[in-house]
Amino acid sequence: ADYFMNLVYDNPYFDIEFEENLINIITIENQNTFRKISADIFSQSCGNFGGFKLSELDKDLSFNKYIDVIWNPFSVSCRDKKILTGVYNELVSQSGLAYLIEREELINAYNKYLELITRMSSFALGYTPDIDIKMLFKLADVHIIEEVDDAELVDRLINYLKAMHKICGIELFIFLGLKNYFTDEDIAEFYKSCLYEKIHVLSIESTYRKSLQCEKMMIIDKDDCIIEVWLTTVCQTEYSVRTFLNLGFESLVNLKDVKHA
Repeated sequence: ADYFMNLVYDNPYFDIEFEENLINIITIENQNTFRKISADIFSQSCGNFGGFKLSELDKDLSFNKYIDVIWNPFSVSCRDKKILTGVYNELVSQSGLAYLIEREELINAYNKYLELITRMSSFALGYTPDIDIKMLFKLADVHIIEEVDDAELVDRLINYLKAMHKICGIELFIFLGLKNYFTDEDIAEFYKSCLYEKIHVLSIESTYRKSLQCEKMMIIDKDDCIIEVWLTTVCQTEYSVRTFLNLGFESLVNLKDVKHA
């Protein structure tokens, strides 16, 4: 398979290769390591220093430019300033190519209205005759329609990811505890949409949950041993990989690599 992007972390060292048609999951059993990695994610999402390095074809990419960190799925909105700015810029660009007659009529009506209304003042008033089309979109509250019901949180999240990806150029979305919020059915729907839109996702979990289709799993255990593993659909209960090994279920676990920090 071709690798499009890599995310490398320095301590404990790991290298995540983002492949097409796969969703990456990291389960971190060591609380101190979970806190350290989360702190670095927060720092770098704010434009500060941290232990992560993002690259594509050996070219370094800015963490906070190409990665969006979602700490709380309830907080995402298509009314995000970056999204709205991108929408307005797209509409301004299109307005110069389409509906030129309607645009000219709007500007003329705007100028005529200002001329009439300013004459009513007892003061000598001036105004700018050229209408700012982008400001018009803001005044009209042009926005992407999204679900507001919490029951449709998955749909709202998908719409947000699609907008940030297509409009703002975000290549990777990092979640902290994505599986805490959704059922397996919700997660499967979410994965399907992300893979269709070619959106890269990384979810960092503190507890192992059963592996779902399309997941590429990495576990950092309590001793900071890093285990890359594929679990078959037979594994239906919430055991750690180490538990599977201790119980003698080596046939259910395909260890690709085991590293000690």
